[in-house]
Amino acid sequence: MEHVPSRRTFVKQASLLVAGVHFAPWLKFVAAADLGSAVADTSAGRVRGVVIDGVNVFKGIPYGASTSGKNRFRAPVKPTPWTGTRDALAYGATAPQTSDNSGTTAAGSPIQQSEDCLVLNVFTPGLKDSRKRPVMVWLHGGGFSSGSGSGRILDGTSLAHADTVVIVPLNHRLNVLG
Repeated sequence: MEHVPSRRTFVKQASLLVAGVHFAPWLKFVAAADLGSAVADTSAGRVRGVVIDGVNVFKGIPYGASTSGKNRFRAPVKPTPWTGTRDALAYGATAPQTSDNSGTTAAGSPIQQSEDCLVLNVFTPGLKDSRKRPVMVWLHGGGFSSGSGSGRILDGTSLAHADTVVIVPLNHRLNVLG
């Protein structure tokens, strides 16, 4: 006689499958990551990133100070320098917007929004190896009303790994704040 799983067993197994599919990219990230070896100097201080599949990844590096308060509607100013080494492991905030039609949400959850959004991400195959590489800067679309330079569809790891280029997507001000 053939054993037919109960509805409860089926739901448990299906839930495990869905969880596995949802968390698989994170497992790849954790397995491929080497947290100790990606450190770079910027004009504002040192940043620590992660190495994924041989590509140095730095996320959320400020290229300008906050654009809120007295800096609203003004030209950007340099970021405040920091001491020590700043972690650059997570995407920075995107500009405030009513919707994100760019598909840049990370793992199904929206990226934080803030006027303090002048951040960039860097994906580079090498650090301090004296090689010159072309730099591809990505300014997202969205008609100056939505979008972000952060998120899963703008992850430059594969392109930086395959073509030995530096990928730099960034966030900028949008709407009336831009």
